[in-house]
Amino acid sequence: MLHGILPVIPTLFDQYNQIAPTSIQKVVRFALDSGAHGIVFPGVASEYNFLNSEERTVLIAAVAQETAGAVPILGGASASTVDQVVQSIEQLQTHGIDQVMIMAPNQLGSDTNAHLQFFKNIAARSTGIEIVLQNAPAPVGAGLTAQALVEIVKAVPAISYVKEETLPSGPTITQLQRAKVDHLKGVLGG
Repeated sequence: MLHGILPVIPTLFDQYNQIAPTSIQKVVRFALDSGAHGIVFPGVASEYNFLNSEERTVLIAAVAQETAGAVPILGGASASTVDQVVQSIEQLQTHGIDQVMIMAPNQLGSDTNAHLQFFKNIAARSTGIEIVLQNAPAPVGAGLTAQALVEIVKAVPAISYVKEETLPSGPTITQLQRAKVDHLKGVLGG
């Protein structure tokens, strides 16, 4: 189970503006030595949306190598289309990462049914994963309401966690916990 402190590892670059896998491994090592219970990569703080597929592949491999199974890796797979998300999930799974964080995309607005279909399609095309539904506020994410989150989580058993980032987050977290969805293992803050 995911619990405790799960730092998002930033993407680091060298003096030539190229990704720096060795430097990222040093940050991962620092997080592990500091007592992190898991590692998140790539996330919003990693600027995942600016990394191309090749860069993501190299950096995910570096993070997985440094972590070496010591703690879970929560792999970021956020994208605006189901195809892109599934491609990111497949990339993560090649490194043994099956807990994936997917943001409710801003492009779908507040349309609960569109988000529900988005997550259902991802779950149908990806086997052996646990989804962390990341609910970030606009303009980064969709900023779904607690009611919408409960509806989506209930309908998609692959969603095991919600990472709630809207403010104030307390009331939304409380509503998610009160919904008592059997397959929802927890709600993360961030």
